[in-house]
Amino acid sequence: MTLPNTSKKNADPLWAKLLVGGLSLTLFFGLGWYLYQRATFFSAADSAEEAHKWDEVLQDQDTLLYKGFLIRRTEIPAKSGSSAYGLEISRNGNLYYRHSETVAQKEFIEMGLAALLGDDNKQLIIQQFTGGTHCCWNSWVLDIGDSVRILFRSKDYAELGYEMGFMDMNEDGVVEITQTILLFDSFDRLDFSQSPFPTAYFEYSNARRRYELAKTLSSIFLAERIDEMTQNLDNLKNTRRLHTDSNATGDYFAHVLAVTLEYVYAGQLEKGWIFFDQWYTHADKSEMKRKIRTLLESSAIFQELYAIK
Repeated sequence: MTLPNTSKKNADPLWAKLLVGGLSLTLFFGLGWYLYQRATFFSAADSAEEAHKWDEVLQDQDTLLYKGFLIRRTEIPAKSGSSAYGLEISRNGNLYYRHSETVAQKEFIEMGLAALLGDDNKQLIIQQFTGGTHCCWNSWVLDIGDSVRILFRSKDYAELGYEMGFMDMNEDGVVEITQTILLFDSFDRLDFSQSPFPTAYFEYSNARRRYELAKTLSSIFLAERIDEMTQNLDNLKNTRRLHTDSNATGDYFAHVLAVTLEYVYAGQLEKGWIFFDQWYTHADKSEMKRKIRTLLESSAIFQELYAIK
């Protein structure tokens, strides 16, 4: 007697194999994209955090004491019934300084003391959350002595946001400040997750006695960072048909723009455009360059870097 052949019944159908295979590829490329995003767009913030454990400096606290000064978060009653919260510095019971910016909740103000300038004196670091889905933070660094001097104020540059980073880039004992540039958030066809967020670097000027935009200091880190980003871009290009398949969603454009902006904000504009021309080969290249230039020219940081008035 011939036994019935049951192998076809037990085997997975073709559609099931294709479905499993498709899901596996989707997960693979999705994981690759996430890791690329972390390595590319957020590595500046990560490296700054690794360089110094600054998380312990900025705290959700009501008061600080420093050299006889009382620094405290204060409630400011409003006529509408909703209070605002600010920050005051007093000495021997006398008001010494009142911070001009207020926020809706006390917890939105973080403050801390740290020696940033290479000596024993500490500076007051203030960070205020403005509210919003993704953003933003306003930041200050104050020097407290015979008078209160503002050493750094992020609101001088409208395109800055997120928390400050701190790192001694040239290892001279004087700490530099970094902050994220938000100018290209959701630029053109990019959504938030694709958007590049380059870094602005600020160094202390002894002559001006304040932090100023570093026009060359960021180049110390540029070569290694660009090499890493370009390698990631090249690897991704080899695993996905980015040139032909992803122009509608902007994936490939986002990767090229991220590297281009690293060059631009490191003071190497010509190299940035050379990179863009070599790597971005879509038909809309001229249009995208025009849009990028227009937005850059509205940037206070860009104008200061390249002495545009």
